[in-house]
Amino acid sequence: MSEAIVARATAAGGATVALIRVSGDRAIEHVAERSDGTLAVDAPGQSVTVGCVALDGCTWPARFTVFRAPRSYTGEDVVEIALPGATPAVGALLDALHAGGVRPAAPGEFTRRACVAGRLDLARAEGIQALVRARDDAARRAAVELTGGAVSGRIGALRAALIDVLADLEASLDFLEHEVDPAEADDVGARIDALRDTIARLVRGAEARQRVDAAPRIVLHGRTNAGKSTLLNGLLGHERAATGATPGTTRDLIGARVALGGATVVVFDAPGVGGAASVGDRAALETAERLRADAELCAVVVDGSDREPPPPPCATPCMLVVTKRDLARRVPIDGWCDAHRPIAVVDVHAPSGGGLTALRDAWRGWAVGAVAEDPAAVVGSVRAAVLAADRALAAAAETWRAGLGAEIAVVHLREATDALAGLTDGIDDEAVLDVVFARFCIGK
Repeated sequence: MSEAIVARATAAGGATVALIRVSGDRAIEHVAERSDGTLAVDAPGQSVTVGCVALDGCTWPARFTVFRAPRSYTGEDVVEIALPGATPAVGALLDALHAGGVRPAAPGEFTRRACVAGRLDLARAEGIQALVRARDDAARRAAVELTGGAVSGRIGALRAALIDVLADLEASLDFLEHEVDPAEADDVGARIDALRDTIARLVRGAEARQRVDAAPRIVLHGRTNAGKSTLLNGLLGHERAATGATPGTTRDLIGARVALGGATVVVFDAPGVGGAASVGDRAALETAERLRADAELCAVVVDGSDREPPPPPCATPCMLVVTKRDLARRVPIDGWCDAHRPIAVVDVHAPSGGGLTALRDAWRGWAVGAVAEDPAAVVGSVRAAVLAADRALAAAAETWRAGLGAEIAVVHLREATDALAGLTDGIDDEAVLDVVFARFCIGK
């Protein structure tokens, strides 16, 4: 076993209960020394003992949960201590354990030990990090797909199919007198293409969301005075963006998180398009253009009483939001909708809140669908490894179709299998582990 480590498993600060986790060599003995004699050194695994911890002449009620190796999270002996969350008690217990030779855990060290011990693969470990950072239900569901092994299973199947192709080509090299006929050559190319399609489905959710812990971005796009700022204020329930009858009131980007009940998005109010801009406004307008190109959804906002059709949307999925629904609708939208096919068309009157529930529902459906299209979205180091495998497969397909021979294709296929190897079979490269787990929080 590794040397004993300790950290809080719950957030710092006052709380009803705090959880402290100890793992490693003599973990149970270290904790037993700080108990009032209720925790036995030979306590069986999966056992719970109610007692006290003795600290500086005081005793605090505690519950000790023992997990014996290898049936624990880290694969080592583990003790979890639940005690009152008072900061002095928690600090005194940590100080006492440190003085007794238990080292403070580094960020992510518990999960790192689980990964090294084979209790978790890298895909599941990345899922734990994503789960801790998840800010809404969509992100949580995607993270659970990682921690539950859905991604590991799909990557394992992908690697097995890749090895089948590699084995067939290597067999043809072992029997040089056997010539690959055109039908077999087409089959190899098709099999490689199918593997790349599988990878594309794996990364699609991540491409849409960038990370499962990042809220999708929606940009309010429309002409000046279309009601974008009023709409943002109505969604937030307070004035966040300045509004006024004078065109061009919004002269900079304004972003705010909007909770949609199960999903969260970041909505950006940008300067209106189509108006004259001063030299001082150009920087904001250029920034707004970059945002429109990067946002995951373009909410085209148009004044319902306007006689001009809405402006063209950004080069992303779009929705049409028709403001001022209390007035007679004059804006021509039929031709615009035929040309741009918005996900939804919603009429609103932001000052009174009319239509905002329907808009939130439409946005929530889109935000959840961005991940639900393929909930097993790959993230972090897992995504990097999968994309590296895809690049190697692309090179294999190119060399094979160029007629450069099985020898060259085999080299690229081996690169692809190596890229995926550490995701499901464990990884023992210390440098890689350092990079992965440095992003974790202490106590996980």
